[in-house]
Amino acid sequence: MVPYFLWVLIYGFYFVGVKLIVLKIAPQFIQNPDSTALNWTWLDWVHGIFGYSAKEGAGELPDFVYQFWFIRDLVILTIISPVIQFFMKKFPRGFFALVSILFIAPVNVYFVQTQALFFYTAGLYWGKFDFPLFEKIDKISWGEAVVLFLVSFFSAWTFSDGSGKTAMYWCAVLSSCILFLKLSAVIEKSKKAYGILSYLSAFSFWLYAIHMPVLNGLLKRVWLKFLPMKNPFFCLAEYFGVTVLTIAIGLALGIALKKIFPKLFALLTGGRG
Repeated sequence: MVPYFLWVLIYGFYFVGVKLIVLKIAPQFIQNPDSTALNWTWLDWVHGIFGYSAKEGAGELPDFVYQFWFIRDLVILTIISPVIQFFMKKFPRGFFALVSILFIAPVNVYFVQTQALFFYTAGLYWGKFDFPLFEKIDKISWGEAVVLFLVSFFSAWTFSDGSGKTAMYWCAVLSSCILFLKLSAVIEKSKKAYGILSYLSAFSFWLYAIHMPVLNGLLKRVWLKFLPMKNPFFCLAEYFGVTVLTIAIGLALGIALKKIFPKLFALLTGGRG
């Protein structure tokens, strides 16, 4: 949880502190100057840090670090894991079927994201029953894996309801995981490729933490200022261009921080790398 709260402080200062500073120096640049942290209730702070709110339309993700919802959910699920394991032992098939239905439907379980509950529970089942997942994936040919991904991807695209939470969407996610697992087995056989990617993997959490909302948002604003989305080509260029720049700049910042302040980098990434 240390990285979670450190990033809450960083992004909390960005969203709250910077706005208050600019409000004092140049109030003309601030939209809704009457809406600042100075008139927040304690529930607003809870929503900013943890994401839970009774306000309509507030959402369940933490405002300050919405990309870290999975850490919040992981802590909660770890705390209640004895309850989950109790139902696993009592009703192994029925409980997994119930969690799967909640996930596919999807049904909001409120205290955590439904997808977090499903994957955490699936991991517990995997550990308990020692399911040979990797052996099963190895038996899937590359052709079958690619066809499975393409079918699920285009099905999800065709039948999407706009929420991104359809059953076919998650089938596409799972099929893409199969592809990447098979790809990782290929990479592992190459010492050079494995060495490079092992080094870069140390920055995966860092990139995930820093890419939103600040870095990607700022790069998008700069990009659109010089290259506005006039047609589909510019839209596509903006999507990939900003993504590549975000990864490149974020990675450069991570490498520099790790080299200059390794202990700070370790704190911000939970000791990864």
